[in-house]
Amino acid sequence: MKFTSVFWKTFSAWRDGVRYIISKGSTRSGKTYSNLQLLHLTASTDKRATVNSVVAMTIPHLRKGAIRDFVNILREANAFSADRWNSSTFTYTYPNGAIIEFFSADNDDKVHGSQRDRLFVNECQFIPYGIVRQLLIRTSQQVIFDYNPIKKFWVDTDIMENAEQAGRWVLVHSTYKDNQFLSHEQVSEIESNKYDAAWWQVYGEGITGSVKSGFEFYSHFSGSNIRKCEYDPALSVHVSFDFNVSPYITATLSQIRQVGVEYHVETFKEFTLSNPYNQSEHLAGAIVRYLDEKDFKGQVFIYGDASGSNMNTVVSRNNYDVIAQVMAKYLSSASWRVPRSNPRLKARREFINKVLAGGWHIKLFIDPACKKTIEDFQNVLEAPDGGKLKQRVKDSDTGMTYEIYGHTSDTLDYLMCEAFRDHFGK
Repeated sequence: MKFTSVFWKTFSAWRDGVRYIISKGSTRSGKTYSNLQLLHLTASTDKRATVNSVVAMTIPHLRKGAIRDFVNILREANAFSADRWNSSTFTYTYPNGAIIEFFSADNDDKVHGSQRDRLFVNECQFIPYGIVRQLLIRTSQQVIFDYNPIKKFWVDTDIMENAEQAGRWVLVHSTYKDNQFLSHEQVSEIESNKYDAAWWQVYGEGITGSVKSGFEFYSHFSGSNIRKCEYDPALSVHVSFDFNVSPYITATLSQIRQVGVEYHVETFKEFTLSNPYNQSEHLAGAIVRYLDEKDFKGQVFIYGDASGSNMNTVVSRNNYDVIAQVMAKYLSSASWRVPRSNPRLKARREFINKVLAGGWHIKLFIDPACKKTIEDFQNVLEAPDGGKLKQRVKDSDTGMTYEIYGHTSDTLDYLMCEAFRDHFGK
């Protein structure tokens, strides 16, 4: 078995019993391969039947990456036995009873399931900390994180910059130069990208930067979409709802301003009400109080999740019935712009990204105070089917699982697709 310098650096920290090994580096540095080699050698020589978990964003990512590398490692070491590999559960069982299992971060049963001995979180920049936290509390020994540092995220803030974690982590930094098994052609191909400074910082030097990963649902969202949005009493207010109750029920308030030939959608306020106020009655009441404070006299338009029109059998009314009652003084028959069904996610993605890229002279701006909305646009990932990736965590108080991202951004999807329906689908 051949080893890179990344393997030996990681092995040194592993041997010393460091809790968190943070493998940060450029493209093609051998991070994933080296970490899987270490996990294989450890599991195969364990004196008991240990459980070792490898987690990535989705199963397709695992199949194309970590699983393929793992099988190659075993075959190169003449250690692979087909009857020990379960292709249904993606689990390899060693003669000593130890296992290495592969599963995705969107697998609730696995994320919130039984304890393991060791954990390897592959490409952890794509996995929310809420999911990782659930995995960590069920891991008794060591943890490896590997990633390309496309931006600052929870590895930085919750581990390396957290005083409570001091002395519990080691950083293994690497670049493609640490992988002596790359061909001359591969090295030349990597180095041909030096002209792109932002890309080179992350993927060439392995230094934290700010670049797109390629998996973003809103691939054209950027800092230019974040700016101060001042409420204008002369403009109508467009209110859009999402009715998930966990982690919160959501509404955003926007105004649409014509500037020359352009239309500017300016989101100036967000409401995210968590338990016990995560009900449409409380949400509508909060909006009314806000408009009252502004002494608003104009037109209010209502958008949102079409499923909110489904009847609640307990109280014989739906979410929009409640909103109509609570917000009655601000609404008229012309206020309602909720479609009979929600636009398909893939179509929504294509439309919103075209808008974000400057299509149809429509621009979207979000006030910096709308932190959850901005966070959504920055962190929602695309699923293999073109929809939004359903990354879920379990609420420790209620035991309910919920999607971490996608709620506040959904409200603006509904607004944009309906307000500009003449352009949607073109």
